[in-house]
Amino acid sequence: MTDTAQQTAEETIVLYDKEAAQRVALDIEDDDAKYEMTQIYSGLPDDVLTEYDRLREVFLESKGKNTDLNTDAVAADEYLFKELCTDVEGFDGEKPEDWHDEIDYDEKKFGIGKLLGVKIISSDKEKQVKKRQWGQSVSSNTVEIKARFDDRKILSLKAHFDKKTPADVAAYGVIKNRVSLIERGLDDSAIKIPASMKRKADLFDRINPRVEGYVGEPPLHHKAAFVTGFFEPRISSAEKK
Repeated sequence: MTDTAQQTAEETIVLYDKEAAQRVALDIEDDDAKYEMTQIYSGLPDDVLTEYDRLREVFLESKGKNTDLNTDAVAADEYLFKELCTDVEGFDGEKPEDWHDEIDYDEKKFGIGKLLGVKIISSDKEKQVKKRQWGQSVSSNTVEIKARFDDRKILSLKAHFDKKTPADVAAYGVIKNRVSLIERGLDDSAIKIPASMKRKADLFDRINPRVEGYVGEPPLHHKAAFVTGFFEPRISSAEKK
C-alpha cells in the first residue's frame, strides 16, 4: 500500500471517543431566513450523564380509566446543555455572558437529541426456518448500535457478550422493575420510573463485553443501550397463515 493510500484509509476510520469534543449542526428557519447553527460539546463524562438521567422524570399517570406515559426532560436538558455545551457558532456580534440562557429550549433539545441519539440495530434479512437442536442457545451475544459522532457520520458500534448467566438476567430484571408509586390526591396516582442508565452501565461493566468502534470505553448511554439490546427478549408470536 502506498503512503497516500494508507493515509486515506486511516482518515476514513472514525472511532467513537467519549472524551472528544463534538460538534452538532442544526438549521433553523423563520419567516425571513435560514440560520446555520453549531453547538459544541466538550465530551460525555459519566457523572454528567448520570445526573442527566436522574433529572429525566418518567411517569405512568393514572386518571380514572386512562393511563398515560409522560416524560419531563426540560430540567435534564437544561442541565446537560449548561454543563457540556462550551460554545455555539452562527451568531453575529459579541457573545453575551449568559449565552446559555439566550438559546431557545427547542434548539437545546434538538442538539442534545442528536448528540445522545442511539439506535439498537436488529437484522431485517429473511431467515431460513430450521429445526432447533437441544442445548442450542438461540440468543445473539453481539449487540450492534448506531450513533452519530461529531456530526461527521453515523458509526456502527458493537459489543460482544458472553452467554447470559441466571445472575445476570436477575440483575437486569431488578433494574427493569424498580418503580415507585406516587399518590396525587385521593383518586389520582403516578408510577415513577427511576433512572436506569447508570445501573445498566454498571451491569455492562460487570459483564465486561468486548467492544468495537471505540477509543477507550463507550459512554454511559451506549453501555445502557448495549445492555438493553442484550437482555430484552427477541421472541415473537408464531401465526400460521
